[in-house]
Amino acid sequence: MTPLRQRMLDALVLHGKAARTQEAYISAVAQLARYYGRSPDTLSGAQIEAYLLHLLQERHLTRATVNQAGCAINFLFRKVLGQAGSPCGIPLPRSGAGKLNTAISE
Repeated sequence: MTPLRQRMLDALVLHGKAARTQEAYISAVAQLARYYGRSPDTLSGAQIEAYLLHLLQERHLTRATVNQAGCAINFLFRKVLGQAGSPCGIPLPRSGAGKLNTAISE
């Protein structure tokens, strides 16, 4: 296990993330590293944006899956690496935000 992966796993545990969330986040960041063939902490925001677009446009993954990958990458950069803000400019809103409230109010 690389030191960066161990740091991320430790941070996920400290932040109280569920075991399945830990697995999904570690997997998402590992796939990013494999895609570029190098450690994700060396990637630029533009490269991360290109990767997320690749997931959407070329691999045809669902928005929810890409959102989870984006959240994992954001967690890595903000919580593990201590960088402020998002490493990329692609907004990752929750696709179903507000639907529950609408259904309850009807």
